[in-house]
Amino acid sequence: ELGEALKSTMVFNGGDKEKSVKYWTCLITSCLRAKNPTFKSKIAPMLNEILKKLFGKNNRIGPDDVKGCQIVLESLAEVSCLQENLPILHCVDFLKQTNFSASQYPLSFKLRAIKLMVDKIPKGFMSKAMDQSDMLVKWSYRLLRTFFDDKDRASAKEIYDANPILIRDFLNFYDNTRSCSSRLIGNSWLDSFQTSGSQASDSGSDRGQRHPSQPGFHNDKSRLPDNIIQMISQQSFAPLILIRALNSCRLDEINTKNIFGAFKLAQDGVLRLKKTISLCSSDMIKERLNDVTISFMSMKVQEQIWEESFELFQLLHNVNPNTVQDFSNCRKTPASLVFLMIEVCLNAARLEKAVDIFTEYCLFEEDCLKWKVASSPADQSSWAEIISDIQIALDNLSSNSMMSFRLLKSIISHQDTFLKPLDITTLLNTSISTLLLEKIEAEAINLLEIVFNKGLLHEFRLTNPCLYRVLVILLVRRKDMWKAVQLMLKFKYRVSAYPRNFNFSTSELGLSAQRDAKEFEIKSCLTDEEIKVIIFHLMEKLNRNPSSNIRIIFKRAEMEDEMKEYIDDVDCSIQAAMERFKVELKRLVPKAGLMPGTSRNSLTIDKITLMI
Repeated sequence: ELGEALKSTMVFNGGDKEKSVKYWTCLITSCLRAKNPTFKSKIAPMLNEILKKLFGKNNRIGPDDVKGCQIVLESLAEVSCLQENLPILHCVDFLKQTNFSASQYPLSFKLRAIKLMVDKIPKGFMSKAMDQSDMLVKWSYRLLRTFFDDKDRASAKEIYDANPILIRDFLNFYDNTRSCSSRLIGNSWLDSFQTSGSQASDSGSDRGQRHPSQPGFHNDKSRLPDNIIQMISQQSFAPLILIRALNSCRLDEINTKNIFGAFKLAQDGVLRLKKTISLCSSDMIKERLNDVTISFMSMKVQEQIWEESFELFQLLHNVNPNTVQDFSNCRKTPASLVFLMIEVCLNAARLEKAVDIFTEYCLFEEDCLKWKVASSPADQSSWAEIISDIQIALDNLSSNSMMSFRLLKSIISHQDTFLKPLDITTLLNTSISTLLLEKIEAEAINLLEIVFNKGLLHEFRLTNPCLYRVLVILLVRRKDMWKAVQLMLKFKYRVSAYPRNFNFSTSELGLSAQRDAKEFEIKSCLTDEEIKVIIFHLMEKLNRNPSSNIRIIFKRAEMEDEMKEYIDDVDCSIQAAMERFKVELKRLVPKAGLMPGTSRNSLTIDKITLMI
């Protein structure tokens, strides 16, 4: 198919055009869909080599080749219109060495490639120093070099007119990630787009009567901030016109302090701000307005207007408390702004979001120097108040098993203890109980594994002893015998069904080799899984004392009614328990020797036979 595609492209005739486009589209999409790393590493250079040989800048382009170029470009248009999330940015890399000019690339392809890059712009990038070797920075350079040609500004203007907000975000990102010497390249392009728009408007019959919504409006940079303030303050507020004006600005021209003052003076300033941000489609403009949003949110919290405070919180976009400013002067430090957001979420009954923010800025640490946000000594008392507020919310949490699971997973992962700074012992107990009752067993075991991994088994407590048994059974079913043994050993005194002398020492086994067999009691209510744990542990002990014998004594015990809520009932007769023991022993140790004990209710494991 590749050979046919190349042949149809180079030896072109009218009847093959549709077929050629189809072949090239298939070839390009196949390259972009490659998932196997080895295949991908080979296919990318292959496509690059094909394009370079066919349409390289050093090759002469004949009439047939020109038609071939058109086929490839039409294929790019087809690929960019597919609904798949294909990495077409790679096509830009392949095609930069060809004879294709910026104007030849299909508009849909250019817009799709730029959008893919803009969608990858990281949260709060304006407050971060971007490494020049970062792949996103490199892509912005390649896209600008490929699609924005100084000799063909009409082609670039076509992209801008198709999606001004997207192109503005792209060029702003380019400028903000470059060194000072090249910082204004993106802005110079934006100025040229606006100038050409202004000239087009001036050439119309309505010159001098330009409507604010037309492209040439606000081109007078010296008056731009004043115009924005007037738009915010005027009685007939038009948010879409304000958004167009903001989009016409460079980011460093948007004075958020003055904008906050203008919204504050308006009688319905908060409502106007909410409309503006809700209708704005530029992430960068919304991020720039975070100062205004958080200033109003701080004021509303002072007035304890919680519902409106949370509405404002939801309008924050990629907020960075280390750079955002509170012009209301209610909050003085970045840490106090984080506490503000947590407080708003708690009062809006958004506990999960509050804990997410608490976790994001590493506030589990009592030492404020370890927080991921700047603070002052005065913030320490505010931190203690926030801890108290979150604790109250956790203690009053209704029995929502999945929400509790997510909260616990987040908190346990960041605390070194169940007790500080947040006491989650009660929540852990109720959550595991609820998860097991609702048969959401995987999440319950997930929490238990975090307990093991954090080394917090010594703090692990459940009010219902039956739950320890259920967890042991589930661990065995997941083939995690080591954790099952540790859990049984740890809580053998809290679970009446478990043998008390489960963990006898090797010295005791040594004495049993010289005298009678060591006696070990098993209650008949134990399940197959629990018996398997006991045998597994006994075999580990016996391996250290080859000449030891253990006498297993079975004692009648009924299954607790509470256990029947979690697992299927078992036959609790002594005979059934002995049979379960024999079956599990043979499964674990096929050559194990069993001898009748001194009574009908006992068996002796002959270690000598076991070793044969």
